[in-house]
Amino acid sequence: GQVNKNTLGKMMRDFEARISSLEKEMDRKNSEVEDIQEKISEL
Repeated sequence: GQVNKNTLGKMMRDFEARISSLEKEMDRKNSEVEDIQEKISEL
């Protein structure tokens, strides 16, 4: 069962890395939206 545990651990790390990069992407998009909303409110 050693190989399975290592494979599972790697899959979990890959998954967590993907989640965190998605969260960064979301943060970036949210700040872009906030910038746009500020520009609109200045019109």
